[in-house]
Amino acid sequence: VKDLLSTMTVTDKVGEMTQLGIDMILVGEPYNVTEPQKIDTAKLRKVLLDLRVGSILNVAAHRYPLEQWHDFIGTIQDMAMNEKPTGIPVLYGIDAIHGTNYTAAATLFPQQIAQAAARNPELTKEIARITAYETRASAIPWTFSPMLDIGRDPRWPRIWEGFGEDVYLTSRLGEACIEGYQGEDLSDPFRVAACMKHFIGYSTPRTGKDRVPAYIPRRQLLEYHVPSFQ
Repeated sequence: VKDLLSTMTVTDKVGEMTQLGIDMILVGEPYNVTEPQKIDTAKLRKVLLDLRVGSILNVAAHRYPLEQWHDFIGTIQDMAMNEKPTGIPVLYGIDAIHGTNYTAAATLFPQQIAQAAARNPELTKEIARITAYETRASAIPWTFSPMLDIGRDPRWPRIWEGFGEDVYLTSRLGEACIEGYQGEDLSDPFRVAACMKHFIGYSTPRTGKDRVPAYIPRRQLLEYHVPSFQ
């Protein structure tokens, strides 16, 4: 890693820390891609070779069949590893938040709020294990899950995405979910990297709306919002 970093320019490093949606490299315009979807080689070349972007995420408009994932990811990684100056592969991420929901014919499970109602860490762990298997089968190594924000404000529109209002339950189910995704062996080809989200204190915005400022007393922050991420 030190040897690789020593050869990287500022452009390389900034690029590696940049993440773009897949619609930025598809034929058509962002949020209005051409169907059937295809990778625009010129756009991909600009993103990977000129801008040195290190991460791409999600889908454009709808889920993809397994074969299309393999085609897209294979094309991206082939250019990244063989033509990009650093040779660093792209870190691809997906919102596989209740099963591999962006892959056609994948297994879907209840959202986290419904899993919490079962109060069963082993069940949540098994759901995550199956999700990891099917996500990795789609050639994607990273899921943006679990959501560990505490649902303390009923106005907040993303409560369904988390394990609810209870700090202890969210902590235990979050732990089980991560163990199911990642397993014990980092080299396991059937597991994926987990991503705890969104961030501490995100779930109690001042107005109740998503993505607006939050004003949280320090004691409440430490008592309610930090433990699940710890």
